[in-house]
Amino acid sequence: MISVKEILKVENLTKKRGNKIVVDNLSFTVNQGDIFGFLGPNGAGKSTTMKMILNLINKDGGKVYIDGYDIDKKFKEAIKNVAAIIESPAMYLELTAYENLKIVKNFSDTYSCSYEIDEALEIVGLRGRGNEKVKNYSLGMKQRLGIAMALIKNPKIILLDEPTNGLDPKGVIEMRQLIKELVTKHKKTIIISSHILHEIEMICNKVTIIKNGKQILESDIKSITTKKDLFFIKTTSIGEASRILNGKNYVKVENIEKNGIIVQANESSIALVIKELVNNNIPIYEVSVSNSSLEDIFIEVTGGN
Repeated sequence: MISVKEILKVENLTKKRGNKIVVDNLSFTVNQGDIFGFLGPNGAGKSTTMKMILNLINKDGGKVYIDGYDIDKKFKEAIKNVAAIIESPAMYLELTAYENLKIVKNFSDTYSCSYEIDEALEIVGLRGRGNEKVKNYSLGMKQRLGIAMALIKNPKIILLDEPTNGLDPKGVIEMRQLIKELVTKHKKTIIISSHILHEIEMICNKVTIIKNGKQILESDIKSITTKKDLFFIKTTSIGEASRILNGKNYVKVENIEKNGIIVQANESSIALVIKELVNNNIPIYEVSVSNSSLEDIFIEVTGGN
């Protein structure tokens, strides 16, 4: 059995502002190799949580462990394993990408395993544009340069705040591919804070949703978007199929769709459903598990916010 390593562990994290609790006993874990989505309505406490993980602001309670190191006791050892882009990445617009990365590398050469500048540019797809001034870069190129700057010290974890925000469709696709390659090719763990639910669903394998500073859901994407015991049956004889199945004790017709029906049945019973329809000459073109979108789940657990 392959063991899964916890790369980030947050325990009972709490932050107060005056009498208001903005992060309330928040706990979650991120495993090595995860692309972890951190979701919540505006003002839910996402940015505050990320800043506490990085020790940029003080916490009022709880613990944060990065690669096994307690940030309160072993901050230097912990922080060397993480890089972050919170809001817009800071860079010198009048300098080239190469010059920006050289400045970052001067601060990162204390790490024996830091990336070379050309290598970082290659990873983010900017190798041929490194000598151009950043002021001439598109938003997508600036986002990729920001990731290159985060990569220089070769961290195990990269925190990204709204990495696709404002990008055109081509830029979104390129960013999505880059994030996946950072995990599959370069063995990074990615944490994404975002409000773009479709992107999170497409790229992340795990998600935590918070509201009013409290965790209301933590799960892997597949588990929460797959509806248990619900199946979609595609057929042109919708009314007849529904009539045949009504009254059968092993199946319940949940919904009638434009091109089929959704039924509730356990895995052992769905074969009986199909057999019953086929025996009654009902044409079946597809049988699949009925799924919810992450947006459906988000609206359900946050009360529509």
